[in-house]
Amino acid sequence: MDPQLSRRRGYDAPRAVQWLAVGTFIMALAFLGYLGTYARYWADDYCYGLVARQSGLWQGLLEWYTLSGNRFSAFALVALLEPLGLNGVRFLPAAVLLLWVISGYVFLRELLGLFRVNFSRRGVLLLALMLVFYSVFLAPDRLQTLYWRMGTLHYTLPLPLMALTGWALLRASRQSALQGWRNFLYLFLVLWTFFIGGLSETTGALQVTFLVLLGLGVWYKSTSITKSFWIGWLSALAGALLALGVMLLSPSNAWRQAQLPPPPSLWALVTFTLRYALDFVVYSLRGLPIPLGVLALTVWGLTVLQSGERIPFSKGLAGIGLSLAIGAVFLLSSMAPSVYAGLQYPTGRALMPARFVFIFTLMTIAWMLAGMMRSPSSVQGIWRWLAIGALLLGALYPMRGVLNLQAEYQGLSLRAQRWDERYAQITQALAQGERTVTGKETDVVMGLEDWNAGGNWVSTCAERYYGLEHLEIVQ
Repeated sequence: MDPQLSRRRGYDAPRAVQWLAVGTFIMALAFLGYLGTYARYWADDYCYGLVARQSGLWQGLLEWYTLSGNRFSAFALVALLEPLGLNGVRFLPAAVLLLWVISGYVFLRELLGLFRVNFSRRGVLLLALMLVFYSVFLAPDRLQTLYWRMGTLHYTLPLPLMALTGWALLRASRQSALQGWRNFLYLFLVLWTFFIGGLSETTGALQVTFLVLLGLGVWYKSTSITKSFWIGWLSALAGALLALGVMLLSPSNAWRQAQLPPPPSLWALVTFTLRYALDFVVYSLRGLPIPLGVLALTVWGLTVLQSGERIPFSKGLAGIGLSLAIGAVFLLSSMAPSVYAGLQYPTGRALMPARFVFIFTLMTIAWMLAGMMRSPSSVQGIWRWLAIGALLLGALYPMRGVLNLQAEYQGLSLRAQRWDERYAQITQALAQGERTVTGKETDVVMGLEDWNAGGNWVSTCAERYYGLEHLEIVQ
């Protein structure tokens, strides 16, 4: 059927398939957010919450920073969420996913504008939805990076927050800041990036890398950079570096480094980081060929159907090479802090930023390849229908993903039920004036340390968190 004729008749197949894809990705992300309602207090949640309850925000922040951990912003967020009780845990995943989609959309709009890439708003929204869905769906440890409060605050929440930073700076690169508010905005950027950097060491390192590369990108691509951008960029970079310095100077680092000593040399840190990063890429490509292939095809199809000029072959190859290099820098910076702690391979939750970088880089390469293949005839005939088919495949895949999440749904709901029963026992005992509670050791969370019969730090934090004199766990 002739494309012009179909549009005149009120039917546009590419647009219809794109909206179908938008709908399926939204439904899949909504289901992931719904699964978050089965999140509960686990592991470190009790310890952070205990100090926040007992000492409040400012005194607790000082105590935590000096005695327990250097991630000052994570503690501040816990102190703000604690008054919400369990709802502050259950609805956090959905809130983070929503923020991630919004921030991803506005950042991608500005980034594509910087590189003069023609993409419809519908197409950018679909890109943002795909980026968030695949980052979460293919997360190395989804439970610990979306459903566990501390893992979310340390490794997932920083990603949408950094996207908002990038959006603000890119806007400032092409238009002056609001008159009369410039000094306030610069101060806000210092505090904003300082706060983001304090969520974890991984976040701090990744944020500095992001800001440096963003500055280089704007300098290279923008024809007229405003003074507001450079002042805002320096303000953001200053806040990010300050956060790293504050975490580095925390007295609590002493006991952590006693357990996980730093590498013996810079050479050891570099070589282990390079090896682990390469392993991560190889494992990802080997273990996830189908979803990664579907993602690449979907981006290819979406790009082919967008209007725009063809990317010259030599320029496209250079762009792919540059994308791989930038992705490698981001990947190394996100993994180096974990490697610094005892030369260990990063845990699943600490690899969440690395997975995001991997997905973003793959999408960029797929876009480059599609741009190299684009021609006036690519939006008609066989190429047009191949692109529509690729989009249709991409639209259906999230539903397959939701079906694969059924086992996760059953596991989360069952463990949440067990947790609720245990919590009801404790609250009933407290209501009756009892301060000693005996409960059975039960499976309430997979992959995280929980109360056990032998007693551990989680049991101790939970005992004090609930105001008990003694919490006895038996098998």
